Amino acid sequence: MKIATMWIALACFSLSMSPAFAGTNPSNVGLKDEAVGMHTGLGVAGHVATLTMNPSKVSCGVGSLDGTGSTSPFEMLMFSLSEDSYTVDRTNLTLRATGAMRSITRVAGVNVEDTDGTGLNPPPTNFIAIANDNQDKAVPSLDHVQLHFKTPFWNTSNPLCTASNQIAGGCVFEGDLFLGRVVVSPR
Repeated sequence: MKIATMWIALACFSLSMSPAFAGTNPSNVGLKDEAVGMHTGLGVAGHVATLTMNPSKVSCGVGSLDGTGSTSPFEMLMFSLSEDSYTVDRTNLTLRATGAMRSITRVAGVNVEDTDGTGLNPPPTNFIAIANDNQDKAVPSLDHVQLHFKTPFWNTSNPLCTASNQIAGGCVFEGDLFLGRVVVSPR
């Protein structure tokens, strides 16, 4: 059974990496000036990651299963508690959000950081989220998402961190969407 499940997952992954299927969404109905999708790559240490971005909420999750159906040795969940700005750049087909977020990181089933500000936990952290609608450009390519942030755990002294070019000393989780879309709507 485990082998069959592995082959199904591998087949799905292979199809998602095919140019004919990568970044496609059967329908953009309901998406307007927002992003939702899944990505992977070096920016998330090869894990599968999700990102949702709209005028009221930004969220990101990273993790995988360990093959037994249990959680992986690493999981991360971030979600906005407030948004200070949400900008739609129709010329460059880019969405940008800033605000404060809670970041929860768990390693081997143990929370190593929770920026909820309670007790000894650090306070919520600032973020910058950027989403590029590359499929609607003159030369289409996969849509791209980025979440920039800095916490006591997630900073450039952490070897798991991919350095941010938006927040000094911070990290970025980013990648091209293999499922979902970034949609910057016409006026």
